[in-house]
Amino acid sequence: MEYKWNFPSVKNGEMKGIGQGDIEMFKGHPFESLAREICQNSLDAKIPNSDKPVLVEFQSFDISSSEIPDLEHLRENLHNAENSKPVKQDKRAAKFYSQATKIADEMFFPMLRISDHNTKGLTGSKSKDDSLPWASLVKNTGFSNKSENSGGSYGVGKAAAFACSYFHTVFYSTLDIEGNEASQGVAKLASYRDKDDMVTTGTGYCGKENNPVYKQLYLQENYKREKNDSGTDIYVVGFNTLKTDWQKEIILSVLDSFIYALYKKTLVVKVNDIVISHDTLGDVIQSYCTEKNSTILNYYKILTSSETKEFVEENYKNKGCIRLKLLISPELQSHRKVAMIRATGMRIMEQGKINGQIPFAGILSIEGEEINGYLRRLENPEHTKWEYSRAEEGHKQEAERFVAGFVTYIRTCLDTLVKDDNSLNEIDPGIGDYLPSLENDSGDKEMQEAISDLPSKEKIKLKPKKIISFIEPSATDNDEVSEDGNGGSGDKFGIGGKDGASNGGTEGGNYGTGTDGVGNNSGDKEGDYQGVESKSTLEIKSKRIIPIDKSKGQYKLLFVPIADCQNASIEVKQAAETEFYDIDLNNVVVKGQTQISCNKNVLNNLVFKAGEKIEITFSINSSDYSSFEVRCYESKK
Repeated sequence: MEYKWNFPSVKNGEMKGIGQGDIEMFKGHPFESLAREICQNSLDAKIPNSDKPVLVEFQSFDISSSEIPDLEHLRENLHNAENSKPVKQDKRAAKFYSQATKIADEMFFPMLRISDHNTKGLTGSKSKDDSLPWASLVKNTGFSNKSENSGGSYGVGKAAAFACSYFHTVFYSTLDIEGNEASQGVAKLASYRDKDDMVTTGTGYCGKENNPVYKQLYLQENYKREKNDSGTDIYVVGFNTLKTDWQKEIILSVLDSFIYALYKKTLVVKVNDIVISHDTLGDVIQSYCTEKNSTILNYYKILTSSETKEFVEENYKNKGCIRLKLLISPELQSHRKVAMIRATGMRIMEQGKINGQIPFAGILSIEGEEINGYLRRLENPEHTKWEYSRAEEGHKQEAERFVAGFVTYIRTCLDTLVKDDNSLNEIDPGIGDYLPSLENDSGDKEMQEAISDLPSKEKIKLKPKKIISFIEPSATDNDEVSEDGNGGSGDKFGIGGKDGASNGGTEGGNYGTGTDGVGNNSGDKEGDYQGVESKSTLEIKSKRIIPIDKSKGQYKLLFVPIADCQNASIEVKQAAETEFYDIDLNNVVVKGQTQISCNKNVLNNLVFKAGEKIEITFSINSSDYSSFEVRCYESKK
């Protein structure tokens, strides 16, 4: 038998559970994650100087259990682990093994083959050098040997395939660019004590004495690589479709993350019989995109419209070229974001908080090896944002300025478009009061938030203002933000914890606001802590809090009342992860109002006039950026 399963064991070794962190990271959105990680890895492995696009295939099929290499030993391991005491005491592990053993005992298995073509394949299969691609994918955990232009940097993306398997089991097969063939299976399961009282490591290998078999493995009928078709095949054993439309989820993930690569003809993806390429991109988008994922259609408009304007910065901060495409159109009123694209053609994130009035969309492409290498080191493991905290010690502020500079550049280019087209300068009156200013007494960047919901009146001309980069209070790193109706606003004010949402709020990113207050850290789940309701709660809009001088704890609160009130009160609390704290407000000044009084964290005797901006400055006894809960209500006399 060429292929044989072996689960290495050690005496008194570490016991590993089924919930291994790298796999669990992808369990929430397994197919979306699978598409992103696979296509990214394949683009990274593209044959140098080739004019052909990388082709990635996702093909589902069923297979007889007799065709799975050494299935009996895999079944034996599954049953041994299921009967172990740690698994029986862990409800989640027991459920996993109950389902896995049931499917493993069936006659036919659901499978998924993932293949890439016009890539280098997994070189190094016959080498003892553990830094080469074969070892990095098959054996190593948490290491990455990718170049600066590559998309991944943590070596955890390969776990996405295991997250899609009932058994956490995959087989790798490759024909590399040097003509070498190799194949091997890997299973990531829970540890258990074997018959010799040894602890298995939980990870098993199917090959020849933990090494690969030096030939390709073909598990799908009628599929075989041509002699010179280098690339890699991944077989997901016991493909877990979770009773969802996995094909649609993968297609939407490919469109969402790789529309730039698809349009630029560097990538072609085939999902069963659906081909996504430059030539079919428009038709596939029309077939699969709805209002829920209209951002894909908006980015396609940028790529195809004759109205799109392009700006190029040849040497951004002395690290390389960035290329910005901007499109202004009334149809983009609810978009107002820019897709941030790295060299591989994969979207890392959408940048919002750019301009709240101009209907636009954009694509910022990061080009050049040095600048991509720099950003690669700031990416989180999911490759969905750049985080300043990941910069080397002593360089975090530099990283913050570097990424914030993208927003400045985008705003400057957008400002240029507005200046060049007078028809774009007609916006609602009074909005100039809310545009980001250069006020910054201590050098700290001002938190800026464009306000788009002021009442529409007579149109005026607005002179464009210079816009600077910003820092949100209590914002961590470079969180994705949303300015549209899904921004986290709710009918009653309340702030959840780090991943919570305002009570009654809709889905949104960080920096959400409730109707009666301002706060950060809202998300797509209901928060555990809610704002204190009052029968006399007053509704306000156009809310923002600006840190004036962080070192002195100085802030400015801005909002617009919806109704008149002759005796309004405002309560301000400091927001932590899951708690709100009373604070002492010092040096309180309400612009245009001298009759106010302050009792610790409550301001009294304010006068509200509907539609007129309220501006309040205050300081707290803290030099750290803070988040706040702000509640407005009418005081009873």
